[in-house]
Amino acid sequence: MTHAALWIGGEPPVPEALINLPAFDVVLAADSGFDAASATGVGVDVLVGDMDSVTPQHLNTFGGEVLRFPPDKDYTDLELALDVATQRGATDIMVIGGGGGRLDHELSSLLVLTLEKYAGARITARIGRAEVLVVRDRVELRGTPDEVVSLVPARDVVDGVTTSGLRWPLELATLRLGATWSVSNEFTGTAASIEVNRGVLLVVRPAAFG
Repeated sequence: MTHAALWIGGEPPVPEALINLPAFDVVLAADSGFDAASATGVGVDVLVGDMDSVTPQHLNTFGGEVLRFPPDKDYTDLELALDVATQRGATDIMVIGGGGGRLDHELSSLLVLTLEKYAGARITARIGRAEVLVVRDRVELRGTPDEVVSLVPARDVVDGVTTSGLRWPLELATLRLGATWSVSNEFTGTAASIEVNRGVLLVVRPAAFG
């Protein structure tokens, strides 16, 4: 198993974010992410979490694998589900959700994607209308002219950041945690690339889907 989808809770994802999804070897859901997946007709193979927010009726009729954890735990349901996916060999993981929930959950959800224990997997996320990519080396992007793309450092220092196809190019730049000068760049055409020598970036296309 190499390619996994991981559904999370919050508001339902916009329909545009569900167009042209790749084929997945396995579909996981983190707690109420099962409700979101079920609402779109997506079948879930593995349900992970403390089950404090999933609809009880859905849970009672679920026929797949359930990995239940106690409510008093040290990890979010998303982190637990990511652990399951990577431990079972997933090397390409797409997190799918609508966002619009608690701010602390949203912040922690984005940061957990960058943990070093997941460095062996390519992780992307479709959250609401946005696409988020965790970049440790190089990524190729497809977009539209003038579309916004932001580079958000996820480590104290991110070195050797080089871009092409963006209005304000970077050449072996150093980005530091909390810096904002790499926010709101723009595509000049339909293709762009971003390369990192050391560190981790969250590359965000806030309007990737509509």
